[in-house]
Amino acid sequence: AITRPDGPSAGIAALRAGITDPSDPRDFCIDYAGSSRGPTAGDPPCSAGGICFIPLASDAVTWAARDAANGGTDAPASLTVAQLRDIYLCKITNWAAVGGRKAQIKAFLPRTSSGTRQFWLTALGGGASPLKPGSCVSDVGNALPDNQGVSSVLDSAETIIPYSVAVYIAQAYHDARCAKSSCTGSPAVSYTHLRAHETGR
Repeated sequence: AITRPDGPSAGIAALRAGITDPSDPRDFCIDYAGSSRGPTAGDPPCSAGGICFIPLASDAVTWAARDAANGGTDAPASLTVAQLRDIYLCKITNWAAVGGRKAQIKAFLPRTSSGTRQFWLTALGGGASPLKPGSCVSDVGNALPDNQGVSSVLDSAETIIPYSVAVYIAQAYHDARCAKSSCTGSPAVSYTHLRAHETGR
């Protein structure tokens, strides 16, 4: 039994660990890992004993805010990359400064193991090195999960958080709710406290 890694960095670390089946050391328990980030300087090269990054089903990342069905947002309908950068640097702290309602901005990031977080901060940093977020940005003590909108801290009109477009689409537009009494669990639509926005990418 292996604890499922939480986030791309943890998945890559588990892949690199090379855990094998005790009864057959040639049988690796983890053969690949999903990641929303590309290779970094700390990753081993794509060679024997290394890791190869293969783009497959590439994703986009945008920002999300509370949707109208859950009370709406103070954010404007769109934001530029420059505005997003200044929000995450805490240079812009009120939605009125970017065309929204007069209200404090509550900027969030998922935990540090999140590939979405790493991609987002690198994109806001210009693509070469990640932006260092300002002190007004919270990841809730490094506990906020990646790409989910049901944490109570996000249920606010002032909220903004980076979000995977593919994950949002899967959560918002999914198969119909099961009508059979034998069905268990919550439908994916329960994740849609948030709605995704275009950022002018």
